Amino acid sequence: ELSSKLSKKTQELSSKLSKKMQELSSKFTQVGEKMTLGVTAPLTALATAGVKYNASMETYLANLTTLLGGNQQEAQKLLNTLKEMASTTPYETTDLVKATQKMMAFGISANDSLQYLRMIGDIAMGDANKMDSLTLAFSQISASGRASMEDINQINNYCLAV
Repeated sequence: ELSSKLSKKTQELSSKLSKKMQELSSKFTQVGEKMTLGVTAPLTALATAGVKYNASMETYLANLTTLLGGNQQEAQKLLNTLKEMASTTPYETTDLVKATQKMMAFGISANDSLQYLRMIGDIAMGDANKMDSLTLAFSQISASGRASMEDINQINNYCLAV
């Protein structure tokens, strides 16, 4: 009889232990799933951002190559300069590339556009929208060779004294 009671008690304890181990295993699985989401999702977002960045850089390189008459080496050099400039200014590479492309489309050389970009960026005081508008006004004035009243008003609208 003692042996039977001991066997029964051992089975009960074994059953309880097995149940607790299954519950613990389930909890570990849930924690693992949450950790996977916490690690995988940010890594996926980072990889996606990297792919988008590379695609943007390829597009910018192609556009600058076209504006430079097919000279991909000069376009890459210009793009590298704009990336470097972005790392030392409040502007993103995108802002600087777009402004440079705008000036070049109006006939301003790549070298001159870099000098003007620095001045326009300083005047815009870190505001990318203001820099974009000032670049357009400056490019229009440069292309026409004179400043119309509309150009002056456009500049004044962006808080500049002419």
